[in-house]
Amino acid sequence: MTLPLDIAKALLPTIKRSHKASRYGLDNILHVPHAPTGEWDGSQYVATDGHVAVIVDTTTPAPVTEPTHYEYASVVAVVATKGVVPAPWVPGSCDFPDWKQCVPTTSTSVDAIGVDLAFLDTALKVHKALKLSEKAYWTATFSDALGPIVLEPMSIKHDTITRVRVVIMPVRIS
Repeated sequence: MTLPLDIAKALLPTIKRSHKASRYGLDNILHVPHAPTGEWDGSQYVATDGHVAVIVDTTTPAPVTEPTHYEYASVVAVVATKGVVPAPWVPGSCDFPDWKQCVPTTSTSVDAIGVDLAFLDTALKVHKALKLSEKAYWTATFSDALGPIVLEPMSIKHDTITRVRVVIMPVRIS
């Protein structure tokens, strides 16, 4: 199974930041399978640069039952050739960090939270690359003043994508 072009385009800006910062391991796209008895039947694509994580849930089954990944050069080739050159998956999770620890499971109201505006732009790039819907309306969930912000589109009009999250780590206000 090769990496879908729209997902490659959506996640490339995030892994490009990791590649430029020489954060090897983070400059890959992680592909996580879910068994039919799991949360849903399909798989997730995850990219992070340590400040922002982009998580795309799909109904597309993974090629194997263990996590795999797509390497940076392959992702760049898929986007540059508009999907003509396929990105083969590579076995293993490439020492990818436990990204699930960064996704809050609760929400709360907070007085103020600091955020780098460059990271907010990630949500718009993902929305456009995946062509989720005509209007780019997203919700923001806050877990606490020091926790990440989770952005999710309010509607998704896509054949295989069921959920998209952009998780942004906050910056210090003071």
